[in-house]
Amino acid sequence: RTEDIFRYIKTGLTEISDNEGERLETFVVENGISGKRWLETFYCENEEVCHKLNQLREKIILPLVKLNKQIKGKITIKDRVTALYNFICDEDLDKKIAAYKEKFTELKLYAYSYQYTQLWNNIMAIFDQLVELEGDTVKSLGDFYLELEAGFTELKLSIIPPTENQVFIGDFHRSKSSQVKASFVIGMNDGV
Repeated sequence: RTEDIFRYIKTGLTEISDNEGERLETFVVENGISGKRWLETFYCENEEVCHKLNQLREKIILPLVKLNKQIKGKITIKDRVTALYNFICDEDLDKKIAAYKEKFTELKLYAYSYQYTQLWNNIMAIFDQLVELEGDTVKSLGDFYLELEAGFTELKLSIIPPTENQVFIGDFHRSKSSQVKASFVIGMNDGV
């Protein structure tokens, strides 16, 4: 589906820039491109523009076509998960996710960095669970999609809010927090 292709492009995990994605989307919408028309060469009045659009189309479609060939038909869950994992690696999605994680760590945006770590770990956990529970089971692509979707629907990324679970250190007269659950006073003895 065209919406899914553009959702993928907008993740920032493809080799297509935001500007290129917008140009491609505008052309596709204006020309009613959908379904198998993605596999056909785009034609337009400006040959240079068309050439660039076709390069973008191929950059995004060819890996997806390869993945589709590997996962369609009645094959085992393990084979489908392996194909998806290979797609992730072939498209360097694992490295791109790691790069985002590093970028946020460098910017000291640890919550976002942690979310990318969780994202990768949770995707791999879902893949592992599918293979462990039903690896040798042969299912249709539709059934596999429903199971994968159920796993991703349950996926939760969490962070510890920066205002909770903190330790404040300061002198007694300058402490402004009114919702203190515990206070440790250094140098105070019981009975004094």
